Amino acid sequence: MPGPDLQFRGEDGQIYTTYSADQNRKLQEWYAGQQEQKIQQKLDPWIKSQQAQAREQYLAQISRQATEEVERAAKSWEGFNELRPHMYRLMQADKRVTLDSAYRTAYNEHYLPVRDQRIIEKHDQELARRASAAGTPISPTTRPAAAPGATPTDARKSIREQFRDKLAEFFPHTA
Repeated sequence: MPGPDLQFRGEDGQIYTTYSADQNRKLQEWYAGQQEQKIQQKLDPWIKSQQAQAREQYLAQISRQATEEVERAAKSWEGFNELRPHMYRLMQADKRVTLDSAYRTAYNEHYLPVRDQRIIEKHDQELARRASAAGTPISPTTRPAAAPGATPTDARKSIREQFRDKLAEFFPHTA
């Protein structure tokens, strides 16, 4: 607290102290600061509770949005549920990785290489089921890729690439 900086002698002969204009301004600022501190101490708990409540609402909204995005992706993205563990590892390793980029990476590295083989196996099972239902055995003409002397398919190639290769065998100038 700033103290008085002027002295004067009164009519009774005693020495009195008082404030100059500059010292009076400093005293008023000090009092204002004291009042501000008291008000701030009373408001701090309320401000902190408001900030905590706003943070909880924000996190709940983000969680809701993330859950909706994952549910939407699980319904419409091919192989999403099978790729969840791979995507989770990618996203945990680097927090900047988005769901979309984690899916694309996992899809290309883990799902795509075996997808074509699964399609072929499913097709073969369907052919076998139909042949069994019709009472006819599967012959090389039913499944040309299974014919003796046929070149094995490259599991790393997509169906489109394999088709293009086969087409080039019959029509060399089109591929």
